Amino acid sequence: MTAEQRRIVELEAENAQLRGVVEGVEDLQAKVERLTKELDALKALLGKNSSNSSMPPSRDDQASRQSRQARRAATRSRRRPSVAGWESHLVRR
Repeated sequence: MTAEQRRIVELEAENAQLRGVVEGVEDLQAKVERLTKELDALKALLGKNSSNSSMPPSRDDQASRQSRQARRAATRSRRRPSVAGWESHLVRR
């Protein structure tokens, strides 16, 4: 076998090896695309809560529940107590 023939055999072996690497890269690219789509779908689900979907408030995460409770407490503290007016009506009689 001449040097030229040995070089051809070496190049053919390298070529086969590179083809295997290319196939592996293509498989990984397909996997990345699939996982990216799955991640996008999960992010969309994570962004849903009772205020922007038909989910009940009990399905909200803890942070959403606490912020909703804080808003309710702030609203309640701004209200005038209706009981005081009612009690004063009873006292007048």
